[in-house]
Amino acid sequence: KAAHDRSVGGAMERLNRLISVGNEDELLEALQNSILGLKNVRPENTHIYRVLLSQVQDAKGKDLTREEIQSVIDNSNEYSDQTNALVTGLDAVHECIAGDDPQVLLEALQAEAVSFRSVVPECQETYQERLRDALAAKAEAGDPAGWTEETTLQGHSYYHNRRTGQRQWTRPEEFTGNSADLTRQEIQQLLTRVTGEYNRQKLLE
Repeated sequence: KAAHDRSVGGAMERLNRLISVGNEDELLEALQNSILGLKNVRPENTHIYRVLLSQVQDAKGKDLTREEIQSVIDNSNEYSDQTNALVTGLDAVHECIAGDDPQVLLEALQAEAVSFRSVVPECQETYQERLRDALAAKAEAGDPAGWTEETTLQGHSYYHNRRTGQRQWTRPEEFTGNSADLTRQEIQQLLTRVTGEYNRQKLLE
């Protein structure tokens, strides 16, 4: 029992050190150490584990307990699932922009996962027209095989490639910042502008 406790203590000490100073491969190895019994560790989420564990560790000002680390892992996994749902929703919006049914686009814009504001049914045809024009302009100037950087609702960067279906928290080596797709922020700005124009027109009537 004493030897086991020492092994657990050593593994926890190493894990806490790697949260702040180690590389992500070493951090993943430490999180997967069977002696700690941490559950639902997903390799693809290692970067966001590192980011959020560092934040919690800095706020606490001392080493994290196993229970605190497990809580961050669980919250990070939920956050990653939400972010994947956001990107899936944005993919659906892009498909609808290229279509010719404003009602279908409206439904995609109103989906909970994408969390767009200022969306009203009365503007659905204008949304379709303006978004199609904006996407065409991005497609003409952007890299059609490139990655898009999204800012999540919590403010972190997330990268996805709509052509290949790849998604990840870390910046891809081939990332150029010249996406041929609209980001969530660009879509939101356009929606806000169109809805604002509609509301001002209604006031003048």
